[in-house]
Amino acid sequence: MGKRSLVKHNLIEFLNNNLWIIPVSIAVLFSPIHGVSTSPDSSWYLINALNIYNGFGYVNPDLTPVLQRGPLFPGMLAAMFWIFGCSVKSAFLLIRLFFVLNIFMVFLIGNKFFNKQTGLITSLLVLSSYTMNICSSYLLLDNIMPFFVLLFIYFINVSFEKNQNWYFVIAGMCLGTAVLTKEMALIFLPLPVLVLLVLSKRQQYVKGLFFFYISFAGVILSWMTYLYFRSGELYLFLGGGGPKVVEYLSINSGIEIDFITKVQKYFNNLYNYYVLYIKKEFIFSPLFLLSWIYLIFAIITKKKQSDFILLFSILLFLPIAVFLGGRTLRIGQNMVVYYVMYLILSDFIYSSGVLFFKKVDALTMNWKTNNYIIKKVLSWKIFLFIAFLIVIQIYTNTGMVKLLHGNSPKSFSYYTGPPFKVAGWHDETVKKTAQWIKENCSPGINLMCDWQYRLSILFFLNGEYNIRKIPYRVFENKYTPYRQKGIISNSKAKPLFIWSQNNSELLKYSVRVLFEEDLIDNIIENKIEYIIVTRKRNFLSIYCDTNPGFIKCMDLSKIKIYKVKNPKVTGNFKTMVGSNLKEYMDNMKKKDSQRFESFRSFLVNQSTLSKNEINQIIADKPEKIQINKIY
Repeated sequence: MGKRSLVKHNLIEFLNNNLWIIPVSIAVLFSPIHGVSTSPDSSWYLINALNIYNGFGYVNPDLTPVLQRGPLFPGMLAAMFWIFGCSVKSAFLLIRLFFVLNIFMVFLIGNKFFNKQTGLITSLLVLSSYTMNICSSYLLLDNIMPFFVLLFIYFINVSFEKNQNWYFVIAGMCLGTAVLTKEMALIFLPLPVLVLLVLSKRQQYVKGLFFFYISFAGVILSWMTYLYFRSGELYLFLGGGGPKVVEYLSINSGIEIDFITKVQKYFNNLYNYYVLYIKKEFIFSPLFLLSWIYLIFAIITKKKQSDFILLFSILLFLPIAVFLGGRTLRIGQNMVVYYVMYLILSDFIYSSGVLFFKKVDALTMNWKTNNYIIKKVLSWKIFLFIAFLIVIQIYTNTGMVKLLHGNSPKSFSYYTGPPFKVAGWHDETVKKTAQWIKENCSPGINLMCDWQYRLSILFFLNGEYNIRKIPYRVFENKYTPYRQKGIISNSKAKPLFIWSQNNSELLKYSVRVLFEEDLIDNIIENKIEYIIVTRKRNFLSIYCDTNPGFIKCMDLSKIKIYKVKNPKVTGNFKTMVGSNLKEYMDNMKKKDSQRFESFRSFLVNQSTLSKNEINQIIADKPEKIQINKIY
């Protein structure tokens, strides 16, 4: 063998033994994308991280303790600020790091649970999935928590395999860390017990299971204790899964339903989940269904421990799937189960492909050819088949080809396109707004801003300014707003604007009201000197432009700043309603007449509007405003 052939042979041998290098190298290559799109949730994480970075601890902008979610993610963001400087881009580097780490994890699990070919297929399918890439392009927890859950799944399999206590300890620490990242990881807590129940000789694993739960508790106990002593409420540990949050997200129909109807609703929500979150997002959705059937068949025939772990992971996620099937939340909530689904799918594709091509080989056993290309194609047929599936996933209407070029923040044009772009709640307009405030306002003054952009502006101000929220009242689900007597207001006040969330399928009965007296009261009481009108509530500029107590001093089209000067209630501003308010009113009246009457009563008792004016609002008569329009 020549020197060149030997080098080639050694390289092929090395890659064959370290196949993970292929998908991880691709992930590293594609990890820099054109930009990032941020949201109100992103703003919350960034401002908490900024406070940690500035040495204030894990606190809100008003320096009160954060009690909603574990400190791990903001802590990691603060570390990125310390290493790379305080910016949105520095924070986003953390998201893309976990994008690469998750690719490595699915290869590792695929290799451990099945074989290295399955690990490679899984990682390549994830890499070529539009949905998986999109979910990895937001400054959110969607791609962080799954890493620790995947690490937990890997180590819990190793723990039962080797039956060594320290592996159980590591698995418990991994799941505890996942919970400190996002509480939803708690759904996987019963997984080790479920695995134990299906194994023979269960007695020998009991000690290891004890170590698992002790190490899990050791990780989360300090956070639980902190929450309890700060608030006196232990349920806060559940975060987004807490009873108050679940109640807030639920829609009360006021109708008691029987057991059969509940069961029907359960399966209906599961079907909705499949349609909304799987069929809509993945070209391979029918193959996912087949792979789940194949997994059941493999469990019955082989009874492999790793197959049980994957099955139980899917089953434990079902309550979340049912919950999401009855609502519309972002697809990123499903990332952890998507990774598990791709692992099951990859095993199905590879195993069934091998079986199919064996049958083909048996049928064509006597057929021979000396053509070199045909021979190579035949020898690589299973991998060519996988490549074909990957191409389908890339070049379809749900594929990721749209991300391969273009100037959107999520595109892969990083190497050839313009500089890194921040979109959403931290874009250039928000940054310029903060810059104007720095140049024209001292940190000691008080400002007022809509809650949605308040934290993002504060982030660019390094948290050094006091920005209060615009005091509109929120009427949604089971909560009815009430007004308190202020400096100038009495029991009734004039509504300036009544509107509903523009894309709110979740908050079906969500209506917001801004009273003139409430606004002026808050401005006077808190000595507000400037009011910031942002793009989500840009219609507030209509009122500010007509009230002589506000003087426009900055106009970036999407965001305006008004100087406050002797603000007074005018009383002559006509109430304006959102363009889609009628749709919300009709929906509320049809599905929950009691709630509808409650809102009507709220307007009668709290506003200065006459009953005729209220009826006109419900009938869609007043002048309309559009939520995202520039006024």
